[in-house]
Amino acid sequence: MPWILLACLLVVSGCATDSRTLPEREARAALARGAAFERTNNPDEAEAAYREAARCDMVRPLALADRANILAHQGEYVKAEKLYRESIRLRPTALALNNLAWMHVVHDRKLDEAVTLATRAAEIAGSPETAAACCRTAGLASGLDGDLTNAALFLRKGADLQVLGGGIDGEMAFDLARHLLLAERPEEALKALDQSKTAADPAQAARLQALRAVALRRIAKVRGLRYALAEDVPGASDKLDPRNESGGSSMGH
Repeated sequence: MPWILLACLLVVSGCATDSRTLPEREARAALARGAAFERTNNPDEAEAAYREAARCDMVRPLALADRANILAHQGEYVKAEKLYRESIRLRPTALALNNLAWMHVVHDRKLDEAVTLATRAAEIAGSPETAAACCRTAGLASGLDGDLTNAALFLRKGADLQVLGGGIDGEMAFDLARHLLLAERPEEALKALDQSKTAADPAQAARLQALRAVALRRIAKVRGLRYALAEDVPGASDKLDPRNESGGSSMGH
């Protein structure tokens, strides 16, 4: 009987080892399947594919971050944070660093860490576009934490990086201008809005127009002038919320 028990243990052990490892080629194929499932809005299948890919050490950090993205979108924030942190521990990437930081921003918590994570992400980002997204996350975290000076600096840096790629998008322009207005710098806010690309989304275009009207009204007030047009623009309120209103800054694959 003892040798039968030993043989069974060896078989079980061998099966367990096989289940934990996966050749890199197969793991990358699993990553590709996961991404395809995400594009077709099948998050459960995508997570299963990423879970499979995580059995390969070479792609495990990326697979963990991809799983965390899905869980974060599903509201499983505790599980998502754990996976992000494990991914960062194994191999820090701009993806995992920025998305963990963005999750902190969304929940208005751990804002100091969010700034640190996003700043680190920007430093190792592989493209100006990715670095700009990370700077935006750092800027929004700083703004929520009450540091309007650094918020504007991060967002300005993000906008400058976007210029390298063809122009400042509406989200970045909105957030930069909003924080500049909160810091009582309306002329700089107007300049940021004037530098932005034309918004394709009507709702975003309306927000930018309303914010531009606020900037013009404040400039007029400072100069002792009258600017009536701002009163005619829907949403042109002087009440500005330091929270993000323009959209998300988490990154995908």
